[in-house]
Amino acid sequence: MIRIIYLFLLLVPSACAAGDLEKSNLIGDWTNSHPITKGESNNLIITDQHRVSFTRSFSNEYPDQKFTTGANGIRFVDDLAIIELHWESGDLAYKLVISGWTSSSKRMVFGTIYMYRDGDLFNGLPISFEAEN
Repeated sequence: MIRIIYLFLLLVPSACAAGDLEKSNLIGDWTNSHPITKGESNNLIITDQHRVSFTRSFSNEYPDQKFTTGANGIRFVDDLAIIELHWESGDLAYKLVISGWTSSSKRMVFGTIYMYRDGDLFNGLPISFEAEN
């Protein structure tokens, strides 16, 4: 019984050590933590002015997709960050809807990448990132 109580006391502080990701915690370089699509990797960079660079890279011959936003390229709704990414033509390509958590040693972001074609939503996939720094 004493061992169970001791184990409980050890686990509670670690579970409480993680917290919601604040806007300032989003700043940095992020890489896929668990890619959903085989042969794909994603990179997300968020600057202190909330400029966003997002790259989807594929292991086949399909060319990389690179997107950037201007300053304030992120819209915040409660604890969600919404990033709209457009093709060079101006058409909406993707919306990233993400949230996350941070601890003393790690930052994670997770959510959904919504995919658009001709202005219409056609697919959505789970996406997750881990901070590189």
